[in-house]
Amino acid sequence: MPVPPSSLSESLSSLEDSPLFTPVMLIQNSTSGCENIPFLTWILKEAFFSGLLLVGSSLSIKETLNFSFNIHPSPFQLTFQAELPPAITHNNRVIYIAAQMWQATESIQNLLNTAPEGTLFLLEGIKDSPRAKAWEHLSTLFPAFTLPQGKGLGILATTEIASLFPLLTPDSRLSDTEKTTKCLLRERFAFAGDFWFNKALLTAAHTQINTLKQDLVQTRSHVFSQQMLTHHESDQSAQKIDSLQKALQQTRENEQALIKEKQELTERLTGFISTVKQREIYSQQQTDTLNNYIIGLSTYIESLKQTYSAYSQHIHDLWSRFAQEVLDRTEAQDALKTYLSTPSGVIRSIARALVKGVTVPYVPDLPHPPQLESPPQAPPAPPPVLLEHNSVTPLTFPDVPESAAIPALEQPLRSSEFNVLFVAGEPDSPGVNYRCIRNAAACSLAGFPAQWKSCADVGPDDINC
Repeated sequence: MPVPPSSLSESLSSLEDSPLFTPVMLIQNSTSGCENIPFLTWILKEAFFSGLLLVGSSLSIKETLNFSFNIHPSPFQLTFQAELPPAITHNNRVIYIAAQMWQATESIQNLLNTAPEGTLFLLEGIKDSPRAKAWEHLSTLFPAFTLPQGKGLGILATTEIASLFPLLTPDSRLSDTEKTTKCLLRERFAFAGDFWFNKALLTAAHTQINTLKQDLVQTRSHVFSQQMLTHHESDQSAQKIDSLQKALQQTRENEQALIKEKQELTERLTGFISTVKQREIYSQQQTDTLNNYIIGLSTYIESLKQTYSAYSQHIHDLWSRFAQEVLDRTEAQDALKTYLSTPSGVIRSIARALVKGVTVPYVPDLPHPPQLESPPQAPPAPPPVLLEHNSVTPLTFPDVPESAAIPALEQPLRSSEFNVLFVAGEPDSPGVNYRCIRNAAACSLAGFPAQWKSCADVGPDDINC
């Protein structure tokens, strides 16, 4: 049964607890949909429905409705949900859906198609695109009513609800009085909602202004500091520029001096390189001469070896024959001695000699040693090689000129400024020859006074000298 239109307008005329004057708790950074709080408070107060489900609403809506619900306890059920429900199962409920929870018509249309009869849907932010197009499409499919405050609130239901008559009824079916009531409700809720919407905007603007003021103060302080710093740095920069210009001038002068020194050094090095090349050519000539002389000496030594080898072989053969002859005569003497040592043999020999006549006995003697021949004459030796020592310019290293702009290089120590001492821990071992003795000799050849001693012989005088 429809509710008389006058009762809807009269429900807003009470001065004590009119929803139009309900205080709203604006929570910073969470005021979305605060313009719809008067209408929600009116739904909560009049108890047209059994409950209200807030889906993704802001903290301002939650805290204000909680406060109103606690002041006026009732069996009305106020619940909150962060996600859009897949379906509506309870009858006679109001479903408030925040703007960020819906974008297109499909999700809302599915809920409307499956919702129980008597369910009321409140859609936040119907003026913003793309929700404006979705709301335009939904309002042609279902009974709808629009509240223009703030970003707009859309009211939808599957069928017309008698308790909200004439809000969801088309104007073509209403009388003039009902149309007036419908317009009056829209204007009153729009007035109250725009007040809180503008207040939220004003609060956000004040917060932003305060933030900008603080930023401005900090910016001014920073700019002032930067100006002071820039002025100070400009003074320092001017001083630095002067010093840099002086340093640049000095650097240019030093550069010119270095270029001149470089040219002089280049000329000296060119002369030195020319001298080195001459010495190299001369050394190569001397090397070739010495190689030829060494080849001649090798040939001469080989001929000497052959001559004296033949002479040695001749002497060896001569003395071999002499030794063989001495050996033969020694055997004959030994046989004669054996023969004479037998008396009976001697008597018969004497008797045989008397019978046969006079016989001269042979007595062997030692031969005379052979006469040594004089050594053969040696082949003529090659003439000695003569090297020219004064045909080349003496090699002297060029001196590097010293410059005041360039730090002088540290000169190496002279040979007379220090002595080299090699200490042998095991002087009787063979390794002392190449660890100490030869190294000391090499240092001496290089022009450094050097010596080696065993560890037991080293004294303070050897270290302090």
